[in-house]
Amino acid sequence: MNPFFPGYTRKQITAGILRIGLVSAYSILMVCAVALLRDYPPGHIIDRVVPYGIPPLLSFSCAAFLSIFVLTLEQTRTESLLFALICAAFAVLNADILLIGIIMDPQIALVVSRIDHFFLVIVLLGANLHLTYLVCGKKNHWWVVWLAYGIGLVMAPLTQTSLYFQGVYTYYWGFFAQKAILYDIMSILWLAGTLYAITLLWQARRHTTDGHKKDTIKYLLFGFVCAGVLSLTNTPAIYGYEIYPLGTFIFISLLLLAYGLYKYNMRIALQQLRTVLFAIGHLLLLSAIGFLPWLILADRRQPLAVFAGILLVVLFYKPVQSAWDAVLNLLIRRSSDRMQAEYYALTVRLSGIHHIKTVYREIRDWLFRVLTNSRCAMFFYNPDTRTFSGWRAFNPHHDAGFFRTATDQPDKETTWQIPPEHPVLNKILSESPAIITRPVIDRWMAGSNLVPDGEDWLQEAGVIVPTYSRSRLIGILTIGSSATKRSYTGSERQMIRNLGVVLGPIIENARIMERLERLVEKRTRDLNLAIADIRKKNKDIVKNHVLIKKQNHIFLSLLDTSTKIHAIGEFEELFAFTISHLKSLFPDFGFGIIFEGERAGVFETGAFAGITESERNILLKLMKHLTAPDIDQRLKQKMPDYASSDQAGGAQNPNTFWTILPMRGRDDRVIGKMIIKGPRPDPFTRNVISIFLSQVSSSAQNRLLLRRLETMAGTDGLTGTSNRAFFDRAYEKALKRSRLFPDVHFSLFIIDVNGLKQINDQYGHAKGDEMIILVADMLKSIRRETDVLSRIGGDEFALLLPSTDSGQARHVVARIREKEKDLNLTSMDKNGETVYMPIRISIGVAGSDETPPEKVSKRADDRMYMDKKQYYQQIE
Repeated sequence: MNPFFPGYTRKQITAGILRIGLVSAYSILMVCAVALLRDYPPGHIIDRVVPYGIPPLLSFSCAAFLSIFVLTLEQTRTESLLFALICAAFAVLNADILLIGIIMDPQIALVVSRIDHFFLVIVLLGANLHLTYLVCGKKNHWWVVWLAYGIGLVMAPLTQTSLYFQGVYTYYWGFFAQKAILYDIMSILWLAGTLYAITLLWQARRHTTDGHKKDTIKYLLFGFVCAGVLSLTNTPAIYGYEIYPLGTFIFISLLLLAYGLYKYNMRIALQQLRTVLFAIGHLLLLSAIGFLPWLILADRRQPLAVFAGILLVVLFYKPVQSAWDAVLNLLIRRSSDRMQAEYYALTVRLSGIHHIKTVYREIRDWLFRVLTNSRCAMFFYNPDTRTFSGWRAFNPHHDAGFFRTATDQPDKETTWQIPPEHPVLNKILSESPAIITRPVIDRWMAGSNLVPDGEDWLQEAGVIVPTYSRSRLIGILTIGSSATKRSYTGSERQMIRNLGVVLGPIIENARIMERLERLVEKRTRDLNLAIADIRKKNKDIVKNHVLIKKQNHIFLSLLDTSTKIHAIGEFEELFAFTISHLKSLFPDFGFGIIFEGERAGVFETGAFAGITESERNILLKLMKHLTAPDIDQRLKQKMPDYASSDQAGGAQNPNTFWTILPMRGRDDRVIGKMIIKGPRPDPFTRNVISIFLSQVSSSAQNRLLLRRLETMAGTDGLTGTSNRAFFDRAYEKALKRSRLFPDVHFSLFIIDVNGLKQINDQYGHAKGDEMIILVADMLKSIRRETDVLSRIGGDEFALLLPSTDSGQARHVVARIREKEKDLNLTSMDKNGETVYMPIRISIGVAGSDETPPEKVSKRADDRMYMDKKQYYQQIE
């Protein structure tokens, strides 16, 4: 801080002094130019300026404007001071080229060129290298810069001698200086300095990782290369060759350098340009209006013309000002108007925001867009912790150029809390200021002896805006420095002050709305919990209702089963009735019953529901192994090979389990098995199924006992076998079973005793009956428990073999024939000696696997007669 100019730094004061000096120098230059050209008619001046004087005129105007303008934009950067001096040197150089192209006196032209190069030699070499060192961040070899300045100071006085310029050449565009030995030396030094600067910039750009710095160096490289090339085009003319010097287009190089150094100030630059254009345009328009009376009135009325001109200027001052301002607004809108519109739109948006964080983000985005400040943070008072905490973020585009080159600075927001003992916070609480500017922050920090900390956003703020509500501090808005590193303007500070006033009720409103939202959320959460609890209870009620309904259905089904099950006569009907009830109670399951009856491991009958035909065939083939512990895995391995087309893709459901429950008789003997297919049954389901299984097992056992009684009632008195009526019933059951289970076959034997009539005639009917009994006993010895042996005629027997195919039946035939060899009838002849008479039988066999079940009986009968015929043919 400077004690004589509080609020301004030393660099700002230096920039101000330099700006005043340059304006004064340009004013003196303009006065000298007017003095030199006062004796030349306007026509001569215009003829000399157009066209060859236009490039130096443009370069002079551009260089002079940039030299003053950058000192307004960047008051705290050393680069601005150096660039202003470089621009001033080129402004003087191009003013020299412009003037010596107009004036006709070679001596005056020589003096003008020497004066111009006096300033050029002092500034250009040292300033170029100094600017390059600063931009590249070079820390060593600064002696080169000071040597360059020293060379300039030494060479500057010598530019006024003939050792530097020894005269002027006369070309078609005007005079041009004639070089001498010292100019050659100076040109070599300028070229070497330019090449050295380009080399440093190139190396710095290759090694830096800072995207913003790399972009800045790129434009400076373009500028220095362009300046070097343009300057070299001056060499032919200064050596006596009549070639127009393209160095008069140096404004191109200056614009590239300016953009590289100040690209992020383009918005402010446009406003500065607008201000200049407004002042010049307003002055020219008023001048034109003031001179109108001079054109209209005659020479004798000059006093009247003066009065009329002054009167017109006074009358049209405001209308012209407003009209010219409106015209400029079409091209470059006034920043104050834009800021006012943006501020109004911001207040409208803030009035509809109900969250603290959204308020912060809206303010942050608005400041970054409108003021292009470097950073922004908002801290809010938390009454629970009695601290100020909030969010902060960098502006990712505050140093972006006209073409929005991005920065490396992170743009994500982070949380931060102001320490309660922070001196700036304590000052705000004690003094309650409306706005705190950078000078005030510096003064507070100096008084607190606080160590500078780049992470302390209160220390680094450009402006701090406290927010109050009912005289209480409720928030702090910190705004980073502006893009130009200068203090905010009065209008900007006033807008920021107004924003602080507006934020008070907005923050209070947002806090109230957040509390209401939290309350509503809590009430809603409690209500949702209550609703969820009610729904759970209702669900439990519905579940219990469904369970009770299901239990009632099961009870009624059990009652109906126990009532009707004893009225069912056949096993097939009994099992089908039971399975249908189970399927109705448990639709997700499949059920099956395999009944073995008197003979374990031999299928007698069964019923299935929810089990495919292919699965049923596999179950019947594995019937003997169904009680194995790993039967579920065995069945799952077999099922894919037998999957039917009605199953999707022929694949088994991985959640399907096979459960086998045994059917037990009264002596705990297994008489069958119940198959359960589906999900693994829970204990309740298993218990219900077990009750049904117990009922059907008991009923099946009763049916077996009844069948034994029926067998006894239908027994042939002579042979002890069943009679014809019993056989007919058993055969009908076999046919019916074969229709239900086509893969379960049966076989039928028709057996006839050969020679019974001769025995009856020769030895009497007693011996004939004995012969029949012997055959019956032999057949009884080879039959199984489930086989049905019946005497269906005088000398004719039928043997029905369930679950037996024709191949198995042939083995039975072999056994019968083997037994037949030992079958003899004994009798006494007339001499009293014992006579042994072999008993021979004819056998006809047919099976349902080779013959349709309805034709099995006829086929067996036909085969028996064929066998009898062969027998009698052999004995004849």
